[in-house]
Amino acid sequence: MVSLVHLPPETLIRIFLQLPVDDCLNFAKTCKVINKTSDIELLWVKKICQDFKISADIYSGKYSSHSARNFYRHILYKYGKLLGLWQVTTYGPSGGLLQCVFDNWTLKLIEWFPPDFEIKEAMRPHVFLILELFKDQFCNFRMPYCEWNSITNSHDQLTINLRNELICHIDFPTSRKSSLAQMSEESAPYYVQNFLRKSQIGPSGIGLERVEIENLYPTNNANLKQHPIRPGIFKGYYEPHGIELIAVYYPDESTLKAVKLSGDHNVPMNKVTFTADLKKGIILSKEEQEGMDCEELEAKRYPFYFDYSKMQEMIQPFVMPENVDADPSYKPENIGTDEGDIKFNYEYCLHRFLGEGQVASANYI
Repeated sequence: MVSLVHLPPETLIRIFLQLPVDDCLNFAKTCKVINKTSDIELLWVKKICQDFKISADIYSGKYSSHSARNFYRHILYKYGKLLGLWQVTTYGPSGGLLQCVFDNWTLKLIEWFPPDFEIKEAMRPHVFLILELFKDQFCNFRMPYCEWNSITNSHDQLTINLRNELICHIDFPTSRKSSLAQMSEESAPYYVQNFLRKSQIGPSGIGLERVEIENLYPTNNANLKQHPIRPGIFKGYYEPHGIELIAVYYPDESTLKAVKLSGDHNVPMNKVTFTADLKKGIILSKEEQEGMDCEELEAKRYPFYFDYSKMQEMIQPFVMPENVDADPSYKPENIGTDEGDIKFNYEYCLHRFLGEGQVASANYI
């Protein structure tokens, strides 16, 4: 029988990688040989990749002197479940979207803002919270919004409560209020104004609910061919509220559903904004679109419907409604690669389905 201490390091590393992190730390205490193996940085880099799907390079970046083992122990072990996309539940009907990412041996909680005016412009990210190693011994929290950190405010700590995989609450330190109090809403940057204006929970913290990415994005390319539009997160313009974020997904094979990730006082976050019945595809001529109003279109009867699941062709003319302004800077792109392919612009659409749209008065009435 071969003793564990006589196994080669690569075999011991494989054993470590099969264990939960608590067992890894206990296993390291059994003897000097095992403990020495547990200090191998490559082991913890692989453990980080295996447990959190993070590709970490311990030899590059500003924080290359940090121990991967200590980063796992003091940050990922406690707060690794924060990684991913979160919806703010304490900003009233407006909501918000935060994403926790690994960045150069730190965890960053980034708040995503849609563009102000042009829907085609990129989203605007701002770092809300940073979790970083301090002297390789403990986690330091930094709040760039108010220039607060837990090192200089050790008497008043920020806490992250991951109640389960889907619910999180971040309790703010009371000392951060003094920094925010110095900012007037008029002079503060827009992302700080958003925080000051929308936080319904006041000084106590912020509530988060996980956005299930796997429900939004397809797991393989075959799924894309079964959907008229790729599931995911989109920007939508809602006059007079501006640009909001919506999640498009398919609860079943015949339904497209769009839910607001950020909302307004008419239709708040987490409410359905529109649906489409993929078994009720229709074709409207250019003349019908130009000459019929909404009531006439709603009353129109169709002899048959196209079923998208049967991949029936529905390319048709598209007339922009009179009350919608097309973006003059938009450049058409070809669908496909052949010279005869139809241009994707405001003159044609690929699909048209019967559906429902959500309309409400103030306070979702």
